[in-house]
Amino acid sequence: MPTGGVAPAAAAGGGAAAAGGGGGFLLAASIAATAAATIISVQQQRQQVKNAEAISEANAQIATTQAKEKAAARKRQGKAKADVIRDERRRQLSTARAKFGASGVQGGTGSPLITRTNIARTLTEDAIQTDYNTRIGVQGILTAGEQSAQLSLLERSSARKAGKLAVGASLFSGASQALSTASRFKKKKEDTG
Repeated sequence: MPTGGVAPAAAAGGGAAAAGGGGGFLLAASIAATAAATIISVQQQRQQVKNAEAISEANAQIATTQAKEKAAARKRQGKAKADVIRDERRRQLSTARAKFGASGVQGGTGSPLITRTNIARTLTEDAIQTDYNTRIGVQGILTAGEQSAQLSLLERSSARKAGKLAVGASLFSGASQALSTASRFKKKKEDTG
């Protein structure tokens, strides 16, 4: 006999319940266990949804940050390249002026002027084209980052909806198990009684 002086059958609901009416206790215990399992399942589903939402939000922030960093790097590279082109233009113009001056040719008219103008125009166009390509590249990087962030936020929304469906399925499954258990006990009671 356990401590406390109560027999196990009496503790389970009395001698009559243990002898034949204990089905009610077992039914209640079974339904309580099913309810507890359902509650645990629902809590796990909710936690999974929270985790998925947090991951999706973090991924969106990472995508945005990476895009901004890549865009800034692209801007720096483009500026450096355009600066090199502009420096090259100044160097070529200085070299042309020096050569024309050394040969005694006046640089303000005729072929020397045309040559310098062509050099300046070509290199300026190259620098402008480089600036334009840089802006287009930066915009492409930022757009791709924004799209990636939006995709992550859509995944968050999908995870939320899937979580709600999973919670509903867990609740439905728990209720179904409880009804099935009650039905089995009722049938068993009818068969024995």
